[in-house]
Amino acid sequence: MFKNDLKIAFRNLWKQKIYSFINILGLAVGMAVCLLIYLFIRNELSFDRLHAKAENIYRLNEVQCFEDISPQHVALSMYPMGPALKESYPEIVDFVRFVGGGTVLRNDPKQVIVEKTFWTDPAFFTVFDFALRHGDRATALNEPNSAVLTEETAQKLFGTDDLIGKTFLQGERQLKITGVSQNIPKTSHLQFDALFSLSTIENDNMRKNWGSNGLVTYLLLAPGADIAKLEAAFPQFLEKNMGEGKKFYELYLQPLHEVHLGSMNVTHDYNNWQKFDGKYIFVFSLLAVFVLVIAAINFMNLSTARSASRSKEVDVRKSIGAHRTQLARQFLGESVILAFIAPAEPR
Repeated sequence: MFKNDLKIAFRNLWKQKIYSFINILGLAVGMAVCLLIYLFIRNELSFDRLHAKAENIYRLNEVQCFEDISPQHVALSMYPMGPALKESYPEIVDFVRFVGGGTVLRNDPKQVIVEKTFWTDPAFFTVFDFALRHGDRATALNEPNSAVLTEETAQKLFGTDDLIGKTFLQGERQLKITGVSQNIPKTSHLQFDALFSLSTIENDNMRKNWGSNGLVTYLLLAPGADIAKLEAAFPQFLEKNMGEGKKFYELYLQPLHEVHLGSMNVTHDYNNWQKFDGKYIFVFSLLAVFVLVIAAINFMNLSTARSASRSKEVDVRKSIGAHRTQLARQFLGESVILAFIAPAEPR
């Protein structure tokens, strides 16, 4: 019985080529659009999920409130803030500062222009879970003049990624390779080609500079830390370290998983790769549902319009003893076949 219904269904679809093509194309386009939107949304929501401690990592942001200028949120902080915060509040387990930009790396006679090179703290690879191919993540950035290259940068500069102990030049400064990381996933808002130990350029002026905002600070908090309570203590922290200067600044914590999608109001956000407005995730979701509903309505309209032309077929089948359930199974079978063919159409 089923085999016969299937044979008749394919025969009817083959005889009505234009109808079948339009229906399949409409469903295929609708499903393809929905699938593309779904993949886009899943990609956006997957940013910064690779880190095991992601739920406890926060970016330290400022609200700058200078006179005659509207308050602005910035993704910058001051050099001494990370160490001072860790010392002042036990719920802050560790900190990572991140500053830099493009530079030229030299392995004479080869020179490579690298766009994303940053000076950072020793805790970088213990707070974040970027994978190292070579080197010890706990100690890779402990010593001054230490460097960690990505595989891609290592290949460009040396032609290999087995480089532990080798040196190269950054400007006139000689750096020693203590690690080689895997290339950074595209779903990380932090992107880098090379990391250098921040202690290499650190000096007393930087340690005491409470007036210059030149870097990004990430804080690792203890599980279960009271964020609201910690933020409420920040004004007192600023007053203690900045005196009257505190009136120009407010500090707040931004969860790591919100950095990519929730930073459209944050300026000077130089290290937030491909940031996106999270409000549009909902808009795109509605669009996907709308497209799918339109495709379904179009499918039903075409099927309804075609039903009139098949009335004679229904009458003949009834006259030879076909039951209502058999007719329903036949027509539903044809619709199901169309629905299964449609996803394969784009390929």
